Amino acid sequence: MISTRRAEVAWVCGAVAGRRWRLGGRSSCIREGRGAQGGVVSAGGRCRVPCRTELVRSAWVDSGLWCSTPKSPSRRSSRSGALEPFVASVLGSVGAAVVEMFSPSRPPKVLNEPQAKINGAGSVSKDESGADVAASMRSRIMMLYGSFLQDDGSTVNYSGLRASTEFEEYCSVASRLSAVDPRTMPAAEKLAFFMNVYNSLLIHAMAVADKPPTSVLGRLRFYARVRYNIGGLIYSLNDIENGVLRANAKPPAPWAQKLFKKNDPRLEAAFTDANKDERIHFALNCGAKSCPPVRFFTPENVHQTLANAACGFILDDMNVHIDEKSNSVALSSIFAWYREDFTPKAPKSDSALLRKLASYLEVRSGDKVADQRRKSLLRRAETGAKVTFATYDWSLNETEESRSSSNT
Repeated sequence: MISTRRAEVAWVCGAVAGRRWRLGGRSSCIREGRGAQGGVVSAGGRCRVPCRTELVRSAWVDSGLWCSTPKSPSRRSSRSGALEPFVASVLGSVGAAVVEMFSPSRPPKVLNEPQAKINGAGSVSKDESGADVAASMRSRIMMLYGSFLQDDGSTVNYSGLRASTEFEEYCSVASRLSAVDPRTMPAAEKLAFFMNVYNSLLIHAMAVADKPPTSVLGRLRFYARVRYNIGGLIYSLNDIENGVLRANAKPPAPWAQKLFKKNDPRLEAAFTDANKDERIHFALNCGAKSCPPVRFFTPENVHQTLANAACGFILDDMNVHIDEKSNSVALSSIFAWYREDFTPKAPKSDSALLRKLASYLEVRSGDKVADQRRKSLLRRAETGAKVTFATYDWSLNETEESRSSSNT
């Protein structure tokens, strides 16, 4: 029983860390040497990738809980009694939250349902097509971003947005998304549409939340629960990111399953492995400070905007920090979670990943800063530089200022 519960706790902590946990039959305690960081366990050794979440630090690491089954029955018997109260406590609080995330006891929040009508929201004119609604949606999103995002797109004035007429008008248009069928859209239009809707749904949900989630686990549940009705089908943030934009790929959580089953009609809206674009990870903002800035996309500019977003992300030292003296590169955790999206043919190759990051800088060929960083990344790839992943800042990307007030 204790080993089963230990595996359950490992699942919870792995989900919070946003990484794939592999439990090895002979791994040792994660407190050995690097206990304050935690990490992924391999079959015959210690933790090798730091996760650094508050749950792992405060509950997992400090408890001395092992990652997998102990090496000998005697060690198991000596520790199992001491672990029982801790495991029960963790599974009672954290485990219940995980169960609620995947099998919610309350109905998910569909934020644009007709019952939430504002000034006639939810009704579609006979002369208004889905394309008209999508165009109107883009216009309203631009108004919101222009007023309540800071110039760099990194922070949002959620409280100001919630009380604004712009938000009221946006909600009216969002309620008509049930008339938009993205399954019939051309690829570029669909890509721009879903990235805009993802970021707008996130901002909408944060703005109306009585208390925006502050813990990592709370955020995971939040991403699964807040939803929009689009074309008569219900999409959560997770559905849009992993189901549609990532070609129904498994979310970066342990033992996660594909979100869309074989006969799910939303599969018709999903991209395929052949036409999906990994640069979405430089465009989707999950409401955390370490997320990429919020950008606006149109069908005409979607690929150029993604190219600029990727280049800007790689140039930011917070996301890609090169230490030439130690021949190491510290990357955003995004590259750990979605590594297979960036280098599907060599998902475990650090050199392949660094070369991929360097390729995103080619859009600014001739720019001195971009060229220097590109050459540096290629050198690190050739010399076998050590790649690590930085701690992700999950705190809310909130500001008390609107753009208009900040520019006065």
